[in-house]
Amino acid sequence: MDSLFSILGWSLYVLLAAVTLIKAFITVLNGKKLISSSFVSGLIMILPLTLFLFIMNRPVDMGVLNYFWEELLEGAWSARYLAFFHLYLVLWWLHVK
Repeated sequence: MDSLFSILGWSLYVLLAAVTLIKAFITVLNGKKLISSSFVSGLIMILPLTLFLFIMNRPVDMGVLNYFWEELLEGAWSARYLAFFHLYLVLWWLHVK
């Protein structure tokens, strides 16, 4: 059952990344929020790879969210980077129309 949740989670993440990339390209083509949408276009291509590499560093017996939370509380720069830029994506979605 754990692998099913993992597959569904990654599928949802990839789907949201694809929708974000398409929305960013459409926003750039419409000429609205050009700088932030261009930044999001590049960011959404780099973040999944960075997240994957971050997760590869975790111990085998530890869950992904537990590892992320532990690293974030310890102040790891990679966890801060991931949290900040995923929060930036959420805020971008809230402000783009």
